[in-house]
Amino acid sequence: MAIEVRRVPPPASSPVAFAAGKRRMLQALAEKKRQQAVSLSPFSRYAGWIATLFEKKERVMTQKRMPAFQFALAAALALVLLFTGGLWFRSWRGTVVAQRATLVDVSGVVEVLPAGSDAWQLAAPGTHVTTGDHIRTGASSAVTLVFFDGSATNLAADTKLTMSQLSGRRDGRSKVIVLHQWMGRTYNRVQRLLDAASRFEIETPTAVTAVRGTAFTVEVAPDGATQVMVEKGLVEVTAQETTVGVQPGQATTVQPDSTPAPVVPALTPVPPATPQPSATPNPFQSPLTTPQPTATLEPTATEEPEGPAETPDGDDDNDGDDANDGDDDDDANDGDDDHDTNDGNDANDDHDTNDGQ
Repeated sequence: MAIEVRRVPPPASSPVAFAAGKRRMLQALAEKKRQQAVSLSPFSRYAGWIATLFEKKERVMTQKRMPAFQFALAAALALVLLFTGGLWFRSWRGTVVAQRATLVDVSGVVEVLPAGSDAWQLAAPGTHVTTGDHIRTGASSAVTLVFFDGSATNLAADTKLTMSQLSGRRDGRSKVIVLHQWMGRTYNRVQRLLDAASRFEIETPTAVTAVRGTAFTVEVAPDGATQVMVEKGLVEVTAQETTVGVQPGQATTVQPDSTPAPVVPALTPVPPATPQPSATPNPFQSPLTTPQPTATLEPTATEEPEGPAETPDGDDDNDGDDANDGDDDDDANDGDDDHDTNDGNDANDDHDTNDGQ
């Protein structure tokens, strides 16, 4: 194939094309000479220098404007990131999350039923409970629930309640604590709630108790009847769409399927803590047992009135022989003295008889 290519005759340019190419070359050469002639004039040189100067100044200004533009762009991007980051952080802090409570002061038998489980577990100090968990105490038992906001609920013996809702925002607002007390007695100390979205409620089979920072007691009978006694603060008790405000030192009772009864003075003071029921019997039992031995020993002092039994000593005083004998014998010897006296009398009788003879 290479041989065949070589055999092909080289192309020959036409005279017209050759003439056109030559004419273009001559025109280009003439234009170059004209430009060179113009550049040799002083005016053209000055114009060139001025143009060059402005070109340099423009390049310098451009170079100066570029860092300023870059700085402004970086600052704008930083502001955008800061703004979006602030919005995200604020949204993150405003997110409502599940909270929990901690069991402390566990006394006796305290059990926890986790949400979704069927097996009750013995609770120990430090056990955590959250929404849906159940707690119950046995006889002579007690426990204290400390919530995430510092509020606390003391469960007395034979008490059962459920964590209906424990939630709050990350920024500490919108705190919600809702308990359902099925039976027993609780004493509640609630921290002051600062925003309207926060609430502390105790639901019972017959009523709902709502507070905003107070101390109060809720007692639920086996039939569901609820008694609320307030130590301090204001407590609102709602049942059958009727709400009653209970002031410190007052109490109200809600029977099944009834509205809250009118408030009355609390008959008994609200206990400050649930451990007291187990602790109060001990101080009272010890004073009751200690006076009893002293009371039983006092009758022994009544044995002293045996003075009348010693009245025979008066006979001893009449018996001069006993005093002169100098014997330190007891009353038993006095009996002997009496016997001796009688012997003396017998002797005198014998003497009289002999005289008669």
